[in-house]
Amino acid sequence: MTTAAPDDPSQPPPPRTLEVIAWVLLAAGAMVLLLRYGDLGEVPTHFGASGEPDDWGPRWALLVLLALWVGLLAGTTLLARRPQWHSYPREVTDQNRAVLHLESSRMMSWTGVGLSTVFLGIVLGATSSASASPSQSTGLAISCAGLVLVLAAPVVGIVRMLRVG
Repeated sequence: MTTAAPDDPSQPPPPRTLEVIAWVLLAAGAMVLLLRYGDLGEVPTHFGASGEPDDWGPRWALLVLLALWVGLLAGTTLLARRPQWHSYPREVTDQNRAVLHLESSRMMSWTGVGLSTVFLGIVLGATSSASASPSQSTGLAISCAGLVLVLAAPVVGIVRMLRVG
């Protein structure tokens, strides 16, 4: 595998672009939470298989969720920027180091996008449950899409690293 020109549209987005997307998703979720926070009473803390809330807790639990979200995203961002800390599924040589580091950074950045998508869906579902709006099912769908990203990112990343020549 060779590295393509940075403006090659057939290549996946660079890690920094993905990091920006993840942090924008976090900012959007934080805005939704802060705008709706005053109107919230108890919020759902667990959803059953049907997508309906089956446990409730205080609204400040969402602030704990937001803090966890910031911490996890900061961690994935840090790891994406430090590929030399990663373990690789193949030997790192002078010839493949740059490509392996790029692919590993991209994998961590996609993981950050997935985590932000999961948390955004949780916030949308939790803040809309009281009003029974369509955002609750939208929140579940967004969370599921984020979970797919979180699970797919390492698989795709490892496959791409194994293909590096």
